[in-house]
Order: sequence, then C-alpha cells, then structure tokens
Amino acid sequence: MESLFFQRKDCISLISGADKINILDRSISTSLQDFDNNEFRRVLFCNSSGRIDDVALMCYIDDKILMISSTEFCSETRNKLVEGIGWNEEFELRDAVSAISRFTVILSLPNFSSIFGIDEIKENIINEFGDMVILGTRIEGLAVLDILCQKESIFTLLELFESAEIKEIDEQNWNLCRVKLGIIDMIDAKGNLPWEVGLDKLISRGKGCYPGQEIHARIDSRGKKNKTLVRIISSKNIGVGKLRITDFGTINITSSFIEKELCYSLGICKDLPQGKIELSYDGSSLNIVKL
Repeated sequence: MESLFFQRKDCISLISGADKINILDRSISTSLQDFDNNEFRRVLFCNSSGRIDDVALMCYIDDKILMISSTEFCSETRNKLVEGIGWNEEFELRDAVSAISRFTVILSLPNFSSIFGIDEIKENIINEFGDMVILGTRIEGLAVLDILCQKESIFTLLELFESAEIKEIDEQNWNLCRVKLGIIDMIDAKGNLPWEVGLDKLISRGKGCYPGQEIHARIDSRGKKNKTLVRIISSKNIGVGKLRITDFGTINITSSFIEKELCYSLGICKDLPQGKIELSYDGSSLNIVKL
C-alpha cells in the first residue's frame, strides 16, 4: 500500500484548569483519573440511553489537554463540558481550530521509522517531532498516525510528505481507505451503542456516574452482545441504509464507497458466530468480516 495523508477538519479545543480531569471524567465513559502528560486516549461522549453522541481524542500536553472531536457536533460536545461547572471549579475551554491542524497518515511500519525517526509505536504515548506531536496506532500491519501541527508549521510538514513520497488524498479516497481498514467515523458511531461499533473498549468498567453509565453496566453484566460491526466487500453497489438479506437478516450499512468494480462498506448486523462469512445478495457475493 502506498503512503497516504489526509488533512482533517476537526473541532479542536484546548482545555486547562485545576479541575479539568474531574470535569471531563464526569462527561465521558472513559476514565481519565490516571491520565498523565504525554499520553493520549480515545473517549466516548454518550447520552442517557447509552448511545454515542461523539468520539474524541484527548491529548495531555504540558499540563493542558487538547480535545479533538467531530466538527458536526462541536458545539454540543463543548456545551456538555461547560454546563454545570461549579462556581469554585477551575476549568477553561478555548477554541484551537485556528491554531492547530490534524493530519492522518497511513504508511508501512518501516517507512514510519525511517521518516520520523521513531523506533516503535507505543500504545497511548505521544511522540514529539519538532514542534509537532504524533499519535500512533497499528492497524492491519500499517502505521496510522495522527499528526497535530501548528498552523505555521504546515508548510514544513507538507515538504516532508513530498520528500517522503506520501501522497495526499481527498475526503472520498480517505473514506474508502478507512473503510478498507475498518476505521470507523462519526457517521458509523453516532446513535449506536459502543458494543455495536467495536468501541466498548472505551468504556471503563466500574467508572462512576456519567451519561449512559447505567445502560452500559446493564449490557456489560449480560456478557453477550447482540450486534456487531462488519466490513463488507461486494461486486454490487450497496447504498447506506438497511440491507435485507434472505435467510440472514438485516445489515445496517453506515458507510459505503466504490473502487473500480468493488464496493467496500461498514455495517452493523446481528453478532456472527464466526469471524468471516460469505452470503449471496441479488446475484452477487458478499464477503463479510467481523471487526
């Protein structure tokens, strides 16, 4: 796979104040009580029904927290944090969209090491690269990086991409790429339970009160999920919405993109007993993989 990058359009907030951790912690499903400088975490904002309202990245840098959340629900997410702050609590949230940009880069692990001079990707650890920070994860043998860059350093970063032959892609091709890798976006997560989209690992078991906590505890106590996230490859175009398949049931398609003669989709269906199945639909085959 060739090396690619995509410049994101996100809601970026700078959070500070002595009570920032406690205020964040009572609004999200992921505990931040042991959160420390130079770490990052993905977190969930859920509603009282336990369903996802937003997914955010929290980055702890120099005793402040950068929160990267969805542009579509920026105001709602920020309002959840500032509503109900006590008169004696220290908490400040500032808009940082004009100061910082986020680039997502996908490349091989050897290329990651040679280009950025970082030996390995460590889980939830922030790496510094000049005046930029790199948040790295591994997906299907590839390095998937989120680079947070100050606006005045964008030209330097783009020069690096050019010299390293990292190709820019548009939003359509980014979505195609992320679906192939099983990376969900807000269009897949919004309004669903964390278990249904593979994000239940972002729920801290035993965590105190937060929106949706009672629902999550009830589902977790059952020890079995009813629905699962799947990736579908089909020779037939599949649109977003409900896909009804005879003798199987319904798959709720959340993302779907075409490349040449194949259609790549993400969807939610009943939990599968095995990791991979093949079904027939309207004269074409569907290869379905549980994520």
